[in-house]
Amino acid sequence: MMKFLQIQQIDPAPTIAIAKGITDFGFVTMTAAVFLILVFVSQWFQQRSFSKMLNNMIDKQQQMLSEILSTQNKMAGILDAINEDRKDEKYQKAKSYGQAWLEISKYKLYLLLIAIKTENHIEDREAVMRKVSLVVQNLHDERLSRFDLFSYKGKKLSDFCDSNWVDKVIKTSMDSLYADDYTDKRLYDNLDITFSEIINEYYKNLQK
Repeated sequence: MMKFLQIQQIDPAPTIAIAKGITDFGFVTMTAAVFLILVFVSQWFQQRSFSKMLNNMIDKQQQMLSEILSTQNKMAGILDAINEDRKDEKYQKAKSYGQAWLEISKYKLYLLLIAIKTENHIEDREAVMRKVSLVVQNLHDERLSRFDLFSYKGKKLSDFCDSNWVDKVIKTSMDSLYADDYTDKRLYDNLDITFSEIINEYYKNLQK
């Protein structure tokens, strides 16, 4: 009597559950992988965007710094020009003021020397010398008192005057008064030459 093998019926539920579990795990793995990729890509874009923004900020700051430096250089140039103009203006004022008073001294001395020539005994050379010396010294002192009222380069204008100017003017005055070919015009011309030299020396002293 043939016995038929009885096929035992297997319950498919565990197998299906395992397969489903594997499928779910694979899905989760894929989902996690996709998520990680998205996170990586997002971070990469964010980092790139931040880096680009940072570079732009640095470029803008460098540009602003360059503009600031350029503006500072321009301002420095303007200030230098202003200072130079002021220096030149002060120099011109000191120059003009000194020249004016030296010219006044020349004209005063010219008139006083004519009076000495006319009114005094010109033969007494020593007496005339004392009088001329006194007149020239007084004019020089008067001029210095006027120069003390103004300053240039932190010094009084009188500091730019030379003491030998007195002797120079006295010599010119005496030589002119006792010249054989004396005339009032020649006296003026000689004084003009001497005072022109003094004025030029004054200008040079201002520039030292």
